[in-house]
Amino acid sequence: NSPNSPINSPMSEDEQLAAALALSANIAADGASAAAPNGAVGGSASGGEARLLHVAVVGSAEVSSGGLSGSHVVYRVESRLADGPTSTVSRRYNAFVQLIVSLRAAIDGLSVSHATAHACLDTWTRRLLVEKRHGRSRAEAVVRGRIEMLGRMVDELSAVPELATSAPMLEFCDV
Repeated sequence: NSPNSPINSPMSEDEQLAAALALSANIAADGASAAAPNGAVGGSASGGEARLLHVAVVGSAEVSSGGLSGSHVVYRVESRLADGPTSTVSRRYNAFVQLIVSLRAAIDGLSVSHATAHACLDTWTRRLLVEKRHGRSRAEAVVRGRIEMLGRMVDELSAVPELATSAPMLEFCDV
């Protein structure tokens, strides 16, 4: 580690978490996805191919949970089937984790091999687990990093036809 690396600099824990998340997102992205002009992340991994499902994470909000738990962050997800209307839903981080679990079960139930789908799911299973271990920080930089990461995830998942048209993905997107 160089003396100027984020690990050795005097950053708060939230800043260190945001830096680690950004580094993780950059390593996994490999240039496949890009941010949309409005700041949304997702919807561009297919390189111009006609897509059945377009999905982007377009923002977040802190929502009061009531009771002892206080509040939590939800991520706004915009989805559109081909030329259909746009649907916007709010999902907690754990809903993205559950999406991966549900997609894996749906793909495993099919009689043919889906190597691309399995590889994509394996990658995102590991990424989400690592990110979830970082805790529940609501720091702006951490939430922005998660928006970017989750945007890349839904973009990559929706670029795989057998995942994009699966019941779990369509239910998650509410389309």
